[in-house]
Amino acid sequence: MASAVCRHDRPWARPRSVGGMGPGDHLCLTFDGEEEREHVVGAFARVGLHAGDKVLYVTDTPERSRVTALLGGWGIDSEPHLASGQLVVETATDLYLPGGVFDPDRTADALLEAVVSARAQGYRALRLTAEMGWALRGLPGSEHLLEFEGRLRGVLAAGPAMAICQYDRNVFHPAALENVTRVHQAPVTVDAEYDDGILRITRTFQPPGLRIEGEVDATTAGELERVLAAAASRGHGDVHVDLSCLEFIDLGGLRALVATADGLEGARSLVLRGVRPHLRRLIRLVGWEDTPGLVLEGGEA
Repeated sequence: MASAVCRHDRPWARPRSVGGMGPGDHLCLTFDGEEEREHVVGAFARVGLHAGDKVLYVTDTPERSRVTALLGGWGIDSEPHLASGQLVVETATDLYLPGGVFDPDRTADALLEAVVSARAQGYRALRLTAEMGWALRGLPGSEHLLEFEGRLRGVLAAGPAMAICQYDRNVFHPAALENVTRVHQAPVTVDAEYDDGILRITRTFQPPGLRIEGEVDATTAGELERVLAAAASRGHGDVHVDLSCLEFIDLGGLRALVATADGLEGARSLVLRGVRPHLRRLIRLVGWEDTPGLVLEGGEA
């Protein structure tokens, strides 16, 4: 049996979920929109506050109240945590760019002090998450961003600390994103909708839908049907299902996909992306290729 691992488009590392993070982890979030960021960063902060970690949020804007509003929208009552000191909101200007200059050594030392301080205050660990748009302002020293990211891994390993660095795909060039992801241990993603080590189903945001990795058989077809129904209930547009890392699916699993497509109302479609030729042939063989609402994308059989 193949495990639910696919490295086709992530050659540096398999994505890690927020729930699987621990001390020393230095992960990278590249996101397209606020919904995706909310599900990752919101969960990261919420889990940490509940577990007794100190959370340091570095915002790329001067208004700390913006982060308070964000956290509130993510279901986190920030006021008591701010009052107790368990949650700290700092601006990128104060942490990274005092005097308008970025010094990677000074910043790494400041974060190491924050790690040591959190431990001395009795917190289990420090959780850092930072918006990284400041690196695009062209200020002196910002060319040393990759050097700093490399040093940060050592800071996190030196004490009980973990970090998610936030990079907006709408403002960072793809080549820059490729470079920054490679200096992190792995990309971070939302916790899986289902994961038993053989089948892994993860929510996607751009486009909205699911990513299915591994194998679907009689024991997991029901879970696939459940997660597909939840995905179909979100929004009013098409549901995109990435099958590029699907190794095997039996007729029961395939029937769940087809039934979901057939049940979508209006002009909505279930768009199967990355459909491999053998799967396309199977769909054609059982006569489901022309199912209303089913769209196949991928190599021709």
